[in-house]
Amino acid sequence: MQKVAKPSLFFTDKSNIRLGFEIECYIKEKHKDEFQKQISDLNKEVIFDDDESIELPDSYCGNSACYGYGYDGGVTFELQTPVLPPKSAMKLLSGIFEVLQKYGGTNHSCGLHLNISSTDKNRMKNFDPFPFTHSPIWSKLLKDFRREGNDYCNHNYDVRETPMQYLERLADSYGGDEDFTDKYNCVNLSNWSGGNQSHSRIEIRGMGNEKYHYRYNTIAKYANRIIKLFILSCEQRKLRV
Repeated sequence: MQKVAKPSLFFTDKSNIRLGFEIECYIKEKHKDEFQKQISDLNKEVIFDDDESIELPDSYCGNSACYGYGYDGGVTFELQTPVLPPKSAMKLLSGIFEVLQKYGGTNHSCGLHLNISSTDKNRMKNFDPFPFTHSPIWSKLLKDFRREGNDYCNHNYDVRETPMQYLERLADSYGGDEDFTDKYNCVNLSNWSGGNQSHSRIEIRGMGNEKYHYRYNTIAKYANRIIKLFILSCEQRKLRV
């Protein structure tokens, strides 16, 4: 098992930023109870969900087309972590990766979703999606995790749009145009809703793929950049207004 690096000086809990993760993975069925126990020991609020979209490897099920729970010894999970300040969130993620390295794995159908928000509701309302979604970080992230062309990680902007056109299209999307706020975009805005909801958040869907649970350091660097970009995107709207 590869030792997962612990959270670095990138992160602090002295912040109103909050992070949550959705960790798609699989394990051998015989390790299910021990896996769940060790994850719960890290944090009892972790949710063990499964939408049956994760493809098990051939060694688990005997064919490449089996999905979901309990096929010939394989169990799939989407682990949902509680919403935590950055350092605590990253510490929990590193612990989950260590347990996952012992009992399971990830492949091309597995994703890692990062949800970012703030306890400062004015910050959430001031979030400007234009600079956030138009950052070059997303193309680099998708390429780095080999998720380019993935139907669940689409880009959701037109480079020819002005900020005003973009924001108008975003406003219209809450009236029923799901193409723009579609949850399958790399940057999923469908849960932001202008920052007016108690659960308002922005979801990043681009990380994942084979053995991403061995890539904590890379994920931590992206998480740090995403936090900085999020804060900057909240400040830019205030400056424009």
